[in-house]
Amino acid sequence: MDINVRRMELADAPIVSDLWNKLAKDQLKRDKYYIEYNDCIQECDMSDYFRDCLKKDNCCILVILVDGRIVGFSETWLNKADFYFNITDYAYILHFYIEEDVRSHIVASRLFKETEKWALEHNSKFLGADVFAFNSKVQKLLEYENLSKYKIRYMKELKNGEI
Repeated sequence: MDINVRRMELADAPIVSDLWNKLAKDQLKRDKYYIEYNDCIQECDMSDYFRDCLKKDNCCILVILVDGRIVGFSETWLNKADFYFNITDYAYILHFYIEEDVRSHIVASRLFKETEKWALEHNSKFLGADVFAFNSKVQKLLEYENLSKYKIRYMKELKNGEI
């Protein structure tokens, strides 16, 4: 298996958009808060969004190719100190996805390492990501890559008359 990681190019935008839709569908269909309030998950063309991201100095979209085929991507942003992580500026993985048919620890780790490398090249001292509680595979990947839990969000559905 030949694995390569490179920066996304303009021509890759439709492929990355398709991957983003697979990511959204995969995650949202398992998110009990989303499904309960939305009957369907609609696909949308995110190509322009990803093309616009390429123009931003504080964003990096990497694609991973297996045997010459783009099978995944990571979208990482350089964020300023803020309420979510106010210690200092940091890199944040907004999206990370690999096609199911090639998804493995080797492929995921390779994409993650290149994402981390980009963050380091841009002087980030921290790299963060959010993960749904149900996504234990990604949690294990992040822990394997030496990320540790930082904050945990709790949610409760509020219903009238149930206090």
